[in-house]
Amino acid sequence: MTSKRQSVQNSDPDPHLEHRALDEFFEVLQRTERRELLVALDRNASGQLKLNSRKMTYNSWIALLHSHLPKLEEQELVDWDADTRVVERGRRFDEIRYILELLPGGTA
Repeated sequence: MTSKRQSVQNSDPDPHLEHRALDEFFEVLQRTERRELLVALDRNASGQLKLNSRKMTYNSWIALLHSHLPKLEEQELVDWDADTRVVERGRRFDEIRYILELLPGGTA
């Protein structure tokens, strides 16, 4: 038989899981390029952006394709279609939105 106190404790979220999620988000937000992309997605009502390589330097485009987008996609913050060059909000995007609102250019 479990006491009421034990059942309440078992239903509480694991603070270690919350800290790991925050650590992952802050790691993703370390780079300006990723922050700017996430803020742009947050500000766009459709929740998606079409990327244009002509508006970027070659090195910035390569870094976006091979570093920044894969890291964001790995955390499920964005979905990326390389054929159409469309980036859209990922499954976990709303989990980071409150942090984005505090950043310069955020929606707050």
